[in-house]
Order: sequence, then C-alpha cells, then structure tokens
Amino acid sequence: AYVRQISWSSRKITSNPRGAGAQFGYAVAINGNTMVVGARFDSTTASQAGATFVYVLSGTTWTQQAKLLASDGAASDRFGYSVAISEDTIVVGAPDDDAGFSNAGSAYVFVRNGTTWTQQQRLTANDGAADDEFGNAVAAAGEVIVVGAHFADLPSNSAAGSAYRFVRSGTVWTQRQKLIPVGGVVLGDSFGESLAISGNRLAVG
Repeated sequence: AYVRQISWSSRKITSNPRGAGAQFGYAVAINGNTMVVGARFDSTTASQAGATFVYVLSGTTWTQQAKLLASDGAASDRFGYSVAISEDTIVVGAPDDDAGFSNAGSAYVFVRNGTTWTQQQRLTANDGAADDEFGNAVAAAGEVIVVGAHFADLPSNSAAGSAYRFVRSGTVWTQRQKLIPVGGVVLGDSFGESLAISGNRLAVG
C-alpha cells in the first residue's frame, strides 16, 4: 500500500474594494474552482447592509469574479452572514433583512451564466415572523436549498428554531418543507444554527 501525503499551502484573499469594518471572511464556501466570501457588514448599499464576493481559481491564482449585492439591500441586513455554493448557484443569507417583519430574514439566490452572476430569487419563510433571523445559515446541493431560522418561535417555545427546504423547478424556487426534528424542539434550542448538505442527507445544528 502506498500513502500519498498532500501538503497544504495558503493564499491570502482580499476584497476589491476593501471596506473598513466589512468583516470580509465572516462566511466562506467553496465548490470546485469557485469560492464565495461573505462580508456581512459591507456598507456599499447601506450601512452594514452586507456584500458577498466570488473568486475563481486559475492555476494557483484566485481572481475576483463578482461582488454580489442584494437587489433591495438596506441598513443592517447583514447580507453575507452565511453563504453556500453548488456548481453555478450561490445562496446568501441576510438574517436581519426586514422581510415583512423586523429581522425576519431572507436569503438570496444567484446563478452564473458564463462569468456573470445574476440574482434569481429572494427566499423568505412562508410563516416568517419578527426576529426569526431566517438566513442565519444556508446550504445548497443541486436543486435544493435549505435555510436556517435559528430564532423562529414554536408554540410556547421562544427561539426553538427551524429550517426550511426549497426546491427549484426551472428558474423558480418553492418552499417544500419546514423542518423540525422528531420529538420537536424547545425554548432556546436554536435548531437551524448551522447546516450542511450532501446529496440527500442534511445535518442541522
């Protein structure tokens, strides 16, 4: 048997333009030769509205391909708090977006055509409420996106948390399921605090 040892090397990536206090790198995701970096306090659109940067690898060089902004970004939305990528689809969480209610949260889907990224849809929970922070965590695999809402209230259980599954048909994303574990969650569990998906398996923190 032969064992091949892989040596890891590092590259420092910075955004262009740089933003004081943007917290570039707060969230990261990678798929193949494309990397996504969230900057939740970027103030390009409005104070701490947030931004997300996309990089592609050629040889050993990462080059900035795009800077993503929410089409309706507003102050303190924190767009870029969470990011996920699957092939040519990126999802970005904005947990403090006032989507119908204060800090209800939302998530934005972007798709790539050639080298151009375009916002495809803004996702919200069909039962969103104030301070749910839908978008605090996101995960993507193929035609499925899952979004966490760690402060969602269940009956008599504040901040129990939940997660929402969306499926794409053509170019439209539709909410298909609200996820809570067997046996339920209770006050302060923050179910949906973190997410990871691979194939038909989903892990929820």
